This record gives sequence, structure tokens and C-alpha cells, in this order.
Amino acid sequence: MNAEAQLQMVACRLVALSVQYDDAALRADRWDDAYEVRANADWYATDEPQAWMVQLTLRLKPKPGTVARFTRANISVQGRFVVSVGPPDQQVTQLLVYNAPAMLHGLARGVLAQVTGLCVGGPLILPAVNYLQLFKRYIGRLKRQGKKEVSQAQGSHA
Repeated sequence: MNAEAQLQMVACRLVALSVQYDDAALRADRWDDAYEVRANADWYATDEPQAWMVQLTLRLKPKPGTVARFTRANISVQGRFVVSVGPPDQQVTQLLVYNAPAMLHGLARGVLAQVTGLCVGGPLILPAVNYLQLFKRYIGRLKRQGKKEVSQAQGSHA
């Protein structure tokens, strides 16, 4: 069995969505559509030993000095992920770290594209995000808070 098949998103939902169009860009009839993305993800162990909840929140704003059609876009999505029985703890962590946010990113990208698809200039396309860096920030935040979940997030999921 390949690594991708060992992680499945069994449920997902849209938690929050807001998009604000910039009327000035519409009047100017030109735009760059270059956005900065702030991403935040949280991983939660569930009562089931092989199931995790992951929530991804993305906040987009125009890059400084650019004209963009949207002054902001915020989306938050959540998924329930099940890891097949038997992988070592380190493999569970890698599956969740690398794949769960990327799967949710694809979901968020599709929702944003559908919601903005009929806007002047076409859909807002969600830029890529480095999810490994996001996970490292999450671990650092847990360590600063002194949370016990650090050991679970780092691979000792029992």
C-alpha cells in the first residue's frame, strides 16, 4: 500500500468564509492579483486512536504595492482524517503533517474558486502554501504554551 492510501479524509466542512471585493480595482479596470497568504493549522487527536481532526485557516490580503480585486479573503475548513491501522508513529505524523493540510488546501481552493468564479476577472485562485513550515510554527507554539499535545503532534500518537 502506498503512503497516500494510508490517510483518508472521511469528512470535511466549511467552518467560515468571507471575501471582500475591491471596487477601486474594478473602476481602474486593472489589477495584479498578487496575494500574501497567512495560514494556520491545528491538529487534534480524537477519542479514536487512528483518527485526527485538522482545521486549516487561510487569510489572504494583497501584497504591498499591488492592486488586487479582493481586499481580503478568509476561509477556514476542517477535516476528519483516518490513518489506516498499523503505520509507525513517525509515519502517522508525516502523513498528517504533509498531506492533511494539503488536502484541506485543495478543498479551500475549490470553494474560493466557486464563490468568486463569476466575479470580474474570474475566480480567485488560492496560492500555494509551505505546510512543512506551518507545522514547525505549530510545534513551536505548542512548546511555548507548554502543551502536552507536542508529543502527540511530533509522533507519539497512542
